[in-house]
Amino acid sequence: MDNRLRWQTIQAKVQETHLVRTVRLFRDRGLEPLVIKGWALARHYPQAEPRPASDIDLAFAPEDFPAAIELKNSNELRSVNLDCHCGLRSLDPTPWETIFARSRLVPLADEMIRVPADEDLFRISATHWLTDSGGRRDRLRDFKYLLEATNNFDWLLALESAGNVRKTWFYAVLAAARDFENLDAEFLPNELKTYELPKWFRLALEREWRRRPIIRGKLFAAWRYPSRFLELLSHQITESTIGQCIFLEEPIGNLPPRLIRLRVFVQKLKREFWQNGN
Repeated sequence: MDNRLRWQTIQAKVQETHLVRTVRLFRDRGLEPLVIKGWALARHYPQAEPRPASDIDLAFAPEDFPAAIELKNSNELRSVNLDCHCGLRSLDPTPWETIFARSRLVPLADEMIRVPADEDLFRISATHWLTDSGGRRDRLRDFKYLLEATNNFDWLLALESAGNVRKTWFYAVLAAARDFENLDAEFLPNELKTYELPKWFRLALEREWRRRPIIRGKLFAAWRYPSRFLELLSHQITESTIGQCIFLEEPIGNLPPRLIRLRVFVQKLKREFWQNGN
């Protein structure tokens, strides 16, 4: 085992220890966390390829969220890099009660960890990846290993249940995993075996993988600092059309990239203007 793999393996074990302890603390308070992304995906990776992770993502029923945040900010969990979600927010439109009812408990060490059904996990993770404009190519392996490890994957539930717009998103994610991370087409439904990524989407991905991370910030807040303002303006104008398409809830492949970028730029300026005015 080389040093890099040894270090990744150690990190993965530390994350698992943190996860078990964190889940126990929440349950002691009567709160049931749903593990999304992170370990829910990492458990499908080959032992020789541990999935890197820097935080723990937990989703809670909306009514439990205030208590979850209170515990997250307590001294007991201050050392854990923890991201708590109120339901699933924009990650999936399925009602929380439905997602929770389909979830299941899987063993980790001497604890049972609640994770979404594989089909729900796919949709949640795919939407998150797209929201970040597909900036991490290595995360396409999440979908490769998830599908390779899952028996009787319900494609109707995975692709259709979130509506026709998001169905086009999931087609693009799966095709990207097929084309860039060698997801075997035998794991895909027939219509996806020959589906071709829109040219603009493929180019946007390749461009995103070459560029440095996008600088976040608000234009109106930076206008007093010309260099910062111009840098933010440049990133707003050149921001990946993938994330912008998701922001607009548009189907992938429907709008020309320039039109997507213009619409998002106008919407963000309008939102910042009203927030600044209030």
